[in-house]
Amino acid sequence: MELVRFDSLSLYDRLSQHCADQPDKLAAVTGDTRLTFGELARRVDGLISVLLDRGIGPGDRVLWLGQNSHHIFELVVACIRVGAMVCPVNWRQTTDELKFVLADWDPQVVVWQEGQIGDHLAELRDGRDVDDQRNWIPVDGNDGYEALVADGATGHSFARADEPISAGGLALYTAAFSGRPAAALLSEQGLYAQGVTHIPVLESRPDDVNLVVTPLFHVLSWVALLPVFISGGINVFIPRPNAEEICRAIAEVGATTGPLMPQTAMQVAEFNADGRYDLSGFRSALRVRGWRDMTTPGTTVGGYGQTETTGPILLAAADSKIGGPIRGRPSPIARVRVVDEHGDDVARGEVGEIVVAGPTVTTGFWNRPELTAERLRGDWWNTGDLGRCDEDGVYTFIGPNRRMIKTGGENVYPAEVESCLEAHADVKSAALIGLPDKTWGQLVTAIVERKPGSSLDAPALIADAQTKLAKYKAPRAVHFVDEMPMTAGGKDYAALDAQFGGGNYPGSH
Repeated sequence: MELVRFDSLSLYDRLSQHCADQPDKLAAVTGDTRLTFGELARRVDGLISVLLDRGIGPGDRVLWLGQNSHHIFELVVACIRVGAMVCPVNWRQTTDELKFVLADWDPQVVVWQEGQIGDHLAELRDGRDVDDQRNWIPVDGNDGYEALVADGATGHSFARADEPISAGGLALYTAAFSGRPAAALLSEQGLYAQGVTHIPVLESRPDDVNLVVTPLFHVLSWVALLPVFISGGINVFIPRPNAEEICRAIAEVGATTGPLMPQTAMQVAEFNADGRYDLSGFRSALRVRGWRDMTTPGTTVGGYGQTETTGPILLAAADSKIGGPIRGRPSPIARVRVVDEHGDDVARGEVGEIVVAGPTVTTGFWNRPELTAERLRGDWWNTGDLGRCDEDGVYTFIGPNRRMIKTGGENVYPAEVESCLEAHADVKSAALIGLPDKTWGQLVTAIVERKPGSSLDAPALIADAQTKLAKYKAPRAVHFVDEMPMTAGGKDYAALDAQFGGGNYPGSH
């Protein structure tokens, strides 16, 4: 008997299953648009035909320029079916940032919401050559997405007759830690595996109604959307965070679950302070004041992960608290290690870089072969983040590994020490630099911004750190600043080095 391989499962096949079993069940909602599984399947088939008619196939790229919508999910399912890749871009970006994405992603097709985003999108399209403009498909209009999908659905039967062409995927642009943003390519196998894994984590049920509020250019939104889709539930797409729309989706459409940012929950709580909408049917782990009294305690996407790992690869431990240290055990579909700078496993309790292998790991960055080779070594993805594993097999995420300090032959990771210092009641922000030293190589030095009104001095802070860290990790000196210098990427270590004399970092000479 031939076994069914896990990687033979697909989003399209799951949609087909729902269509066959429950064609009239509601599947997706955006505003006034309501689509059953049967209607959603027909639209995806129509879109597949449109893509094929335009010559879109394996390796080709499609860009979505717009807000949250069922259209994005349709594009992902259809494009992956023909082997193409879809990138929902951050529509909030400036014209120059979007120009960069257009040049970098170089899409064969752009699907865009002409009236909802801003005039700068029209300017971007109009600035391209005539042939390229023809591949910009507006959502509405006589020749738009809706009309094309309707025509495609009536004229072809490709999708149900043929096998998938090849594996496409979802592309999400990540932060510019390497100097410029890069699109992480996430495979269909990884998306499906993460969706299945999170069904029990999020306690997803076939009767759940998932609120898609967080932008679909963030991986968090997909980690919540996919379990509900796979389970046969409903996904309600909120174009952009709006307190009234969220309240209506919960009270009138019956939304039961979905991740919200704390700021959004605060806005909803303020808007619904008079209790005009009943939100008690919504399960949420957020304990934001006001919001927590309107909703029912529930689960949320938790743990440690990255865009490049399709979200969590460490599932939050039972005693984890939102806002506290991220602690957890490896996901059932992830292999996790903590390694030193040579790639060797460190001892339990020691700090090192978190590396991960498994189906959810990115296949690489689009158009960044050198960066891909640097981060993806064999089966293992080098996260660039620090962590440790205790004797019980529980991992703790410490922070990003921007650089390392070497003192007396020992490695000191700034993120670990900064986390310790910032746990002090009188510390608002802390940054660690290394001062060159002939004997020790570098001296661990802390730059600290105290909380208003604090009289904390250096000896007291150093003594406190020495009770929590190995002595070589604790700072030898502390300098206080009125305000921590910052850049778009975080603390401005270059400015601190220049001001206080930092240098001699490993690999810099």
